[in-house]
Amino acid sequence: MKIEIGKTEGVRREIKVTASVPEVAAIRKGALDAVRKYIKVPGFRPGKAPDALVLQRGKREVSKEFAMKLRSQVMHHVEMFHGGGDIVALVELIMPDIQNMVDGDDVTVVVRVDISPEFELPDYNHIPLPAHVELEVSDEEIDEKLRVKLLGEKNLGDMKVLREQARYEIYLQKEFEQHEKRKESVVDFLCSSVNFPLPASLLEREAVDLFMEDAERGNLPISDGDDRNRLLLSYMESAGYKLKVDLIMEAIAKKESIGITKEEMAAYLFAESYSRGIPAEVLLRTLKNDTRKLTRIRRKCLSHKVIATLYERNLSRSPANVSSEDKPFPARNVVDSMLVRKQELRRLNSADGNSAGGQQSGNIEDGSGHSCAGPLDTNPTASVGD
Repeated sequence: MKIEIGKTEGVRREIKVTASVPEVAAIRKGALDAVRKYIKVPGFRPGKAPDALVLQRGKREVSKEFAMKLRSQVMHHVEMFHGGGDIVALVELIMPDIQNMVDGDDVTVVVRVDISPEFELPDYNHIPLPAHVELEVSDEEIDEKLRVKLLGEKNLGDMKVLREQARYEIYLQKEFEQHEKRKESVVDFLCSSVNFPLPASLLEREAVDLFMEDAERGNLPISDGDDRNRLLLSYMESAGYKLKVDLIMEAIAKKESIGITKEEMAAYLFAESYSRGIPAEVLLRTLKNDTRKLTRIRRKCLSHKVIATLYERNLSRSPANVSSEDKPFPARNVVDSMLVRKQELRRLNSADGNSAGGQQSGNIEDGSGHSCAGPLDTNPTASVGD
């Protein structure tokens, strides 16, 4: 088939694919043979009727089969040759009028696609990080945490142990938040260092996904006069930033051969369900029926891992910014990122549980064999790029 790159704008490509007369004839024969196998023609066994009778009794079915086979072959050629860049979305496919085709003519199909943008990655191995800030936990913060935590409790247990546990939990949360802010500096550095056009189809999908997530959480600022299109426009800026982050992280992952494991994906799905306030099994059922959402989740999971990897790498190369508290928290993978603080809290809970009046942390299972702190948990999976 003949391939011709037509109009281009940004990362959008218009590709014209022309099938020659012999190629059209071969596709038509394949369509006739496929319909011949099941169409009923009086006086002939299945699969034995001549072309003329098959076409006479099953013209619509032959046209449909021809269109399917033509589309399949066209897309195969487009994927093999598309003028640079990986295809990220099929925007439009314009088929000819199959019903009124004239034998002996070439057939042209117009395909519009968005391709991945091409850009040069900056030096991501030497990113300046904000200096580590020594953290302190005040008595007032401990008092407030215990006031909320112990509200309505009658058997308080050893108050000294409870205060030490509260101090440690607050310190862990502050340390985590500081690391997250420093991770943001990694992402901000990369985003400010490169500029490229975003695929319009992916940008719109990202905005729709953000819109739907807020709708599921009940966070949409909707009044009676608002309409869906105007609301979607308000998500474009945020969607553009998140999409840019994901595309940069995908490029780095490809260059560094970084992938995600089943365990990391399972942990990320559990964290996602936790943040949305829905059971993990409900989210899994939803994703099984929506491959686009599952692809987006995988992309977000990969971005988290790349960000964590770059942060740890740059942290280790900035000794002046490293404190003794820095080392446990930078994660080698997504699972570590979500579980390292929970394991510390769980260790503290198990060590002090008896002396604290038998209080439990309300642990739950994450579906992948990991126990995660319930009421004491502060959702350590939130990160830029999600």
